[in-house]
Formats: sequence, structure tokens, C-alpha cells
Amino acid sequence: MVLLRTLILSSLEVYILIRLSSITSLISWKLPTVWYPIGVIILTLFQIVGYGVYCWLIYPNFASPLRGLPGPKAPSWWNGHGARADKERSGEQKRVWARQLSINGLMRYKGILNAERLVPTDPRVIAEVLNKTYSFVKPSILQLSLGRVLGNGIIMSEGDEHKYQRKTLVKAFTPRILRSFSTIFLDKSKDMVKFIAREINQSGSDNPVIDINSWSSRCTLDIIGQTTAGINFNAMADPSNNLLEAYDKVFLLAPTKRKSWLNAVNMFAPLWIMKRLPSKTLKDITASSHLIQYFCDDVIRHKRVEAEKGIEKNIDMLSIIMAQNSLSDLELRHQLMNLIAAGHETISAAVSWAAYELSRHPEIATRLRTAIREAIPSFESVTAQAIENIPYLRSFCKEVLRLHPSIPVTIRESAIDETINGQFIPKGTKIMLFFAFANLSEELWGSDSEEFNPDRWERSEGVNASKYANLTFSMGPRTCLGQRFAMIEFKTIITCLAGMFAFEEETKDMVINIEGKITQRPVRDGKLPLKTSVVPGW
Repeated sequence: MVLLRTLILSSLEVYILIRLSSITSLISWKLPTVWYPIGVIILTLFQIVGYGVYCWLIYPNFASPLRGLPGPKAPSWWNGHGARADKERSGEQKRVWARQLSINGLMRYKGILNAERLVPTDPRVIAEVLNKTYSFVKPSILQLSLGRVLGNGIIMSEGDEHKYQRKTLVKAFTPRILRSFSTIFLDKSKDMVKFIAREINQSGSDNPVIDINSWSSRCTLDIIGQTTAGINFNAMADPSNNLLEAYDKVFLLAPTKRKSWLNAVNMFAPLWIMKRLPSKTLKDITASSHLIQYFCDDVIRHKRVEAEKGIEKNIDMLSIIMAQNSLSDLELRHQLMNLIAAGHETISAAVSWAAYELSRHPEIATRLRTAIREAIPSFESVTAQAIENIPYLRSFCKEVLRLHPSIPVTIRESAIDETINGQFIPKGTKIMLFFAFANLSEELWGSDSEEFNPDRWERSEGVNASKYANLTFSMGPRTCLGQRFAMIEFKTIITCLAGMFAFEEETKDMVINIEGKITQRPVRDGKLPLKTSVVPGW
């Protein structure tokens, strides 16, 4: 059937070309020379419109090899499920469709202008796509949008280039290096606790509302600055830190409805378009992108000067990478941009989710605090080794990351004709990978899969969890290189926060939104406002 369809379409294309050629000849013979360019323009427009109609209406409905796959009926004959279906990040609507239609494998839906989208609904099928990482790559539109902040580093590179970069960076994530970072994790986490305690004291209340999103973002930026480049950003002491503001503007963590169109432009438009749009916000985004690049270049220059002078400082990732002499300054800039953005945004979001769950589950918060204080007698005696020996802390952190992955969806595009789950996938097909199909799977996690329950990690489904059951850190050749780094940092921050403070929702049944262009976090009016109090005795 595929061969027959190809022959028919090829014959049709040849026929159209012949007809257009004959019409062009007719125009050139019948029309005066002065009108000939106009005729060519008209024919070109007809071709463009015809091709557009084919891609928009004919191909997805009558010619696509994917049209037989199960999926929800599109509400619009010309616009599919619209832009809303493509914007949804959590995968909740896709999971509803899959349940309603009893789909277990591959689902197809139509996005804006009937663009085909595939959604693997089985964790094993998601894993198949992730393991065929060089057949299914990041779409060019995604590389364009994220390139301003990430460059062509480990996150965005593909193929042999990605293999080479990963081999170079892996030396910065060895167990010995991570152990050396534990002191930084601990020092900065303690600093955050002291700053929050001071804010509570200055508020005049025992239980003031604190913006946890702000503190988690500032703390993780200070940590990532020290570990990646040996730099103290001082973001916790100075909330007006230029680099922190730059990342907030570029990532648009909490865009207003009025600025939603700007979010779309920032996501897809190249820099040369952004520079020419009459918008202060877009100009700020462009300026922030440049600031991040200039900052990284300046750090690299200083590192080279220090190396030439034989100046030795505490170990950091950039120094380890530069010591290999395998990357140019531009490549180093891209890697530094990747390390800072990924290390800052993802853990910051995870800390916010952890605090939010502690506010919603006081019994879990009390149990966690008790476990921490039994293992560590006082705040001043917290050590990295003690943190590693608190089983309930480990279960709590795993549950936060399972239920609330910082990046809940990723997009892939078939670089070649391929197959998934036995289904032929033509080149150029967009595939939406929602990790909720694995992380919230009732088959893998039981009937309470959507509930927050750290105890599951002590039960059989947690202890013997399938390798497909939790895809928060992805899997396959592109599995998160900093997974161990992230877990140690996350547990350290939560030890200090949960050990010292109690959190409550600002109001009863507080409604939050889940926002963020890349990472997702709980937000209410751009903040995470939680009543925060010091629990005596530590």
C-alpha cells in the first residue's frame, strides 16, 4: 500500500509539473513580455497555495501512513485540536484521551492547522523512542528557540557531536567530583535557611507568607555558579542579581495572559525577528540572552588567565572540562550555558514542588522532619554522609520527582523513516513524549499512582520499579548526565528546609497554576506563597 501510494503521488506530482510547464509556455507565448513576470508570480502563488492545501487538508486526512492510528476526533476540520493541544505540557488531556479510547501504544492527534502529532501512551514505547535517540532528534524549531539560552551544548547537540560532548563532560560528574561538591550544596542550603529565618524574624509574625519560588531559584543559582565555574553569584544576598533576572526573563517563568503572544514569539522566533519587534519585553529577552552569553565568555577568559598564571582554586566543572583542551572557547560557552541553565532551573522547580507538597501533607512533613532530626541532632551538625543515610528523605525526594518532573514533556522528530512499536513512522513526524504515561501509570505504580505517597518507594512497586516506571531523568543515550548531582543537591536542600521549617498553604484549598516555558513549577500570581514558620528544637 505504501509503495502504491508513493507511485500515485509521484505520478500526480509529475503530471502537475508537466501541466504547469505547458501553462508557463502558453503564458510566455500569449502574453506580452512585460506581463510574463506577473504570470510567473501568479503560477508560483498557485503552487504555494496548492502545496499548502495538500499539507493542511489532503495529506493528514487521505495520504498519511499514520491516519489509521487511533486518536481523538478533531473538533475542527481545518485546525484539528488547535494550538491548545500542543501547548499542554502535563499530558493530562492526552492521558484522558488514551483512557477513553483504550489506547495502549501509539495515539495520533492533530494539532494546529491539522499538523500530525504522535503520542506514545505505553512507557515501553516511550523508551523505544528515547533509545533510538539518533533516529528521533529534537525538532529544528526547538533548537532555534532554546539555542539563545543553551547554545549548541550537550542538551541541544545531536548525533556524533552529542557523543563527543558527553564523553568530554562525563569527567566532571565522577563520584569524586560530586563528593567535593557536597560542601557547596550544604553551605548554600544552610545560607538559604538563615536568610528565610531572618525574613520571618523581620516580618513581625511567627507564620509569615514567604515566596518559596524566589528562594529556591536564588539558592540553586548560587550552587550552580559555585559548582560549574567557581563563582559566587550572591543571588540569595542580592535578589536584584543581573544574571538571575536574565534567566527569569528568558525562561518567562510566569507570563501573564497579556504577554502570552510574547511567550510564543520567544519560543519560536529567531533573534533577528525579536530585535525588530516593537516590544519592551522582547527587547529585554534579547538583552538577557546576550548578557548570559557575555557572562559565560568572561568566565572562560578569566579561567584561561588563571591557568596561565598557575592560580589554583577549588575544583569546578568548567576547570575540569577546560583541562582536557578538547573544546574551543565557543564550545565551552555553549557547555557552560547548558550547565547553568539546566542545573539552576530543574532543581529550583523540584524544591518548589517539594515545599508545596509539604504544605499540602502536614503528616508527611512531620514524619520527614522527625526522620531528619533523629538522624541529625542539630542544624549545625548536618553532614553529607548523614543525609545519605535517611531512607524516608530519599523516598520523599524520589516521590516529588516522580509526580512532578521539572520537564514533563519533550518533543522528538523522526530524522529518517523509522518504526515505533511496529508502526512505520515517516521522516519529519513530530512525537510528543509525556513522561506522565510512565510516572503515573497505574499498571506500574498501582491504583494510587496519581497520589503523593513517599511510602510507595518502600513497597514492592518502588523497590522493584521497572526501568520504564520513572522517566524524570529520561533514559537511553541521552539520559540526564547530572542525575546523581541533582539528587545529592535536592536531598541536601530538602534536609535543611524540611528539618527547620513548617509550610502551610497561604489560604485553605489554595489554587495554584503550573507555569513555565521549559521547566514547570507551582505558581500563584508569579510566586509560590506559603506560610512558613520555624519549628523549635533543631
